[in-house]
Amino acid sequence: MDQEEIKKSIVERFNNLQPEIQKAIMDPDYEQHVYNIAKKYNLSTEQTEEFESDTTLVMLGQIHPNDYNETLVDDLNLPADKINEIVNDVNEKILKPIRDLLKNNFEEDDRIESELINIPTPPYAKTEVKIEAPKVDEAPKNIIEEKLKNQTTSNNTVSDYTIPKISTNTSPSNDPYHEPIE
Repeated sequence: MDQEEIKKSIVERFNNLQPEIQKAIMDPDYEQHVYNIAKKYNLSTEQTEEFESDTTLVMLGQIHPNDYNETLVDDLNLPADKINEIVNDVNEKILKPIRDLLKNNFEEDDRIESELINIPTPPYAKTEVKIEAPKVDEAPKNIIEEKLKNQTTSNNTVSDYTIPKISTNTSPSNDPYHEPIE
């Protein structure tokens, strides 16, 4: 999904929200609460942006409130106990006035989703197709043991471990490329 599609999706989702939730998102106190919480927990600028984005997505209904905690752990890279404190502050300072509306929205979404899951399967899709895998000889239970049972030997044997003798003769040899100087 590119940025334009994401923006359209968010705007469409925002326009379908109840007026109370729209007002809570657009409220200047919302941003102030986000920055106060970020300051309280010493979040970096990037973490603050992620925190604000995730909180807004919860309010828009893009992130389920039950997944908010995990989303913050992933996005902020903070310990779970600190995230729990942040979530508690968000619940008290930001989501408290609209908690019931959010809960109703997600209960309705969950109900619709469960109805979609329980749609009966058409009869033509109920046919079973059995595919049998070709039979293969059984492999040994422990391949490593089988390999270690068989000793491996080399056919190449070396019996003389002495250093080859080097001639100490320094006389020139008959090398056609090294002709004597005349």
